Amino acid sequence: MILASDLEGTEVCDWLTSRGITWCCFEVPRAGERLSKSGPYPESPTAWKDAQRTVGLVRFHAAEWHIDPHKIGVLGFRQAGHMVAAMSTHFRHRLYPAVDAADKESCRPDFAVAIYPGIFRWLLIALV
Repeated sequence: MILASDLEGTEVCDWLTSRGITWCCFEVPRAGERLSKSGPYPESPTAWKDAQRTVGLVRFHAAEWHIDPHKIGVLGFRQAGHMVAAMSTHFRHRLYPAVDAADKESCRPDFAVAIYPGIFRWLLIALV
């Protein structure tokens, strides 16, 4: 497997930043890399939990970070593109017990961009 963390990660983030879009980028594990298979995204439940937590944390800290909590979206290539689609449809229930107040925030993205969804490595959280 080729890891394209520059072309499908940091370079995209640099491009978004140059257009005034705040972003955070995190690497998600390959399918089956961590824990057993369960939940709405059985190929990588830890990545799914991490994505839910990240969107909730960003929304929770939106005022502090000077971003609009209603303009938080996700963009992903390959399998992260598949996860982006899943995040947009399976957001009502978290796969983990609440840790703090951030987990009371919605983990539903306000917009989603799935770029050639399939096998994944990077997921970008865009904050427009």
